[in-house]
Amino acid sequence: MATDVEQIIGILEARALMPPPPDARERLAVGPIEETLRRIDPYARLFAADAYQTPGLEALPSGIGAELKSTGAHLELWPYQDGPADRAGIIGGSRLREVDGVEVVGTPPAEVAERLRGTRGSAVDLTLSDPVGKERRVRLFRSDFQPLDVESHVEHDRQLLRIRRFRAGLTRPAVAARLAAYRAQRAEWPLVLDLRFSGGGDVFEALDVAGLFLESGRELVAFADRSGGRERFTNRRSGDTVTPLSIWIGPDTASAAEILAAILRYHGRAELRGSPSLGKCSIQTDVPLPDGAVLRFTEKRVLLPDGSTCDGHPLEPDRPLPSAPAFEGEGASVPPDRRRHVADDVAAGRQNSIRRPDYA
Repeated sequence: MATDVEQIIGILEARALMPPPPDARERLAVGPIEETLRRIDPYARLFAADAYQTPGLEALPSGIGAELKSTGAHLELWPYQDGPADRAGIIGGSRLREVDGVEVVGTPPAEVAERLRGTRGSAVDLTLSDPVGKERRVRLFRSDFQPLDVESHVEHDRQLLRIRRFRAGLTRPAVAARLAAYRAQRAEWPLVLDLRFSGGGDVFEALDVAGLFLESGRELVAFADRSGGRERFTNRRSGDTVTPLSIWIGPDTASAAEILAAILRYHGRAELRGSPSLGKCSIQTDVPLPDGAVLRFTEKRVLLPDGSTCDGHPLEPDRPLPSAPAFEGEGASVPPDRRRHVADDVAAGRQNSIRRPDYA
């Protein structure tokens, strides 16, 4: 990649939340640039022109319509709503034992994900143990599939509203529609927002979602730059302040998802359940370079109204989630919120997402 080091240094010196150290120019010149950038800013990236994609438009390979999640030596399947795995009745958190008769316990997740992908319409045979310990064999037929940003699932006998990604102009209306349906049921139990699978997305969309559950005039967050300047955001529309909320978080809850959870807990609208989040509440900016490459770097930190932040400070849950009884005693109990094996997110744009899972 022949990007001019001087251009990168100039941008970072002028705008980065943490200015580059004095020897950054020399280190970048020696390279490799990508590795050196991450040492300066762990969320910095340099995308080649042909690797930069509009967020949310990444094409997924044909597969079974599920997310593969590593929990130590075990692999869990978490189906996407209405995908092949979901239509076959596979329960989220089921442990994958075999693919086409070959044991996969202990196999790297990326390798297993590759086995699960294939030509559209081709068959794959799975052996699974569901969360209550029942073994099951199922044949699935691969298909092209794009997961929804907002899904409905049932887990631990609770109806969940699972937000996978915050996408500008799309996530808030989807959550609002599901909220209206929930209120029409006159349910007596809390509405669960499941953010365990959300690595972020558009932070402004997350602020709009927070506004659905707060009264008008509530301060949401402030974006702080390195000069000390703060840009404050306030809820402009009255939302639902009555429906009880429970927010489920885990190690993969990051960025926009963490910000949403932090706001709603700060204002007393929701309790957090699960395990600690990632601890990334900062804003990354993407700047096109003359050669077509794109530089992503951290420009601002997100602060709650009292000046606190979850940037570098994972959100601690108020209560844990229940464990799957059948898995207790098989190593540590495995609540469905452990860190998954992930690859770097190659999506870009004005977003806050940094990672994506192994799709299968």
